Amino acid sequence: MSSQCYTREFKDEAVLEVDLWWLRWREVWLALIFGRNQLLESD
Repeated sequence: MSSQCYTREFKDEAVLEVDLWWLRWREVWLALIFGRNQLLESD
């Protein structure tokens, strides 16, 4: 029982970390895309 509860907690934590990582990555990705578009437009 306790081991099952532990794995569930661990899974929730891992999902949370992936969510945060994904949000951070998406921000960087969007910044890169918009930055490139602005560079292309300014030229």
